[in-house]
Amino acid sequence: MARQAGNFQTVVHLVGVLDADRLHTAAQALLDRHTHLRTTPGGRVLDGVRLPWEVRDFTRLTIGERSEGLDRLLYEDRRTALEPGPLLRVTLVRLGWEHHDLLVTAHPALLDSESVRLLTEDLLRLYATCGDPGLLPRRYGFTGPVGPPAEPPDIGSVEAVLPPPVARQLPIRAAESGVPVEVLVQAAWAVVRAEEAGGRDVVLGVTVPGRPPDAGALLGPFARTAAVRAVWGPLDTAADLLVRLHRAPAVSAPYDTVVDCGPEPRPAPSAGGITVAAFRAFPDRPQALTVVADTGPGFRVRIEYHRTAFDDASARALAARLAHVLRHFAAEPHASLGRVDELSVLPSSLSRQLVNS
Repeated sequence: MARQAGNFQTVVHLVGVLDADRLHTAAQALLDRHTHLRTTPGGRVLDGVRLPWEVRDFTRLTIGERSEGLDRLLYEDRRTALEPGPLLRVTLVRLGWEHHDLLVTAHPALLDSESVRLLTEDLLRLYATCGDPGLLPRRYGFTGPVGPPAEPPDIGSVEAVLPPPVARQLPIRAAESGVPVEVLVQAAWAVVRAEEAGGRDVVLGVTVPGRPPDAGALLGPFARTAAVRAVWGPLDTAADLLVRLHRAPAVSAPYDTVVDCGPEPRPAPSAGGITVAAFRAFPDRPQALTVVADTGPGFRVRIEYHRTAFDDASARALAARLAHVLRHFAAEPHASLGRVDELSVLPSSLSRQLVNS
């Protein structure tokens, strides 16, 4: 999938018999309720503004055509100018009688993944009450620096394909070591990343929520990227690396790749006969390469990359290496990492691309 950096996007998969007009009413009520969503780049709050809303029908398309159509919508909305406001637009995509995708596009200074999750919960409550905000929790918002969204190069995406038994086993391995599953993804990428350096000491960028413990009702772009250092010896095991990386403090050091595991998995919200079955966020990707993990049910990992720094074949090779290391972590968490080093050596041309990125 190719897309263009710019606006922040989220695709929410909804399951249940859905009334599109009723959902539109709920979405408009959501915009009316939150002044944060009606703020212009200049800081002025818009009153009585209509939510940019569109409905697309993909029910007659094949699965492949639906995927291509959604990619096209993401690409178009990614570059859509949201100024002068509101800095938010919503597209409902009909996939079937009980399946819909809700594409939410916002200015990157407005929201992060966790904020969109909170708004999705509010949206379903409004849908269940036909737009009555009386039962909604009060939320407040803050806006980051607002300017034209950046336009980095064209971005490609490739999945690190994992057999279902491996995908199910990885969260178990993380739990056995007493670490969150995102640490396991960070450790696996550290092993891949270290191959080009010929050592076992690398610095990674990792996305952290940044949301204060008492900010439960606050909306805004909290997510940030921190640098962590992964160090291991030739006799250390995957389990050793997981524990050490989990305890590692943030460091002040440059990094050129990022691991983004998104917000912490939460129970699927449901209201009005509609359930959120899947949630995918597409934030800005300033780094040339980002490892993106969906650590909820159906564990999945993909690599997003700038095509000016990596060609598609190299990205596929990196994804295959990452999948190999993850399979090793799932099957042999107490085996020496020296073994996976030997089995997973990057071609010299690919190592040069990692260095040059």
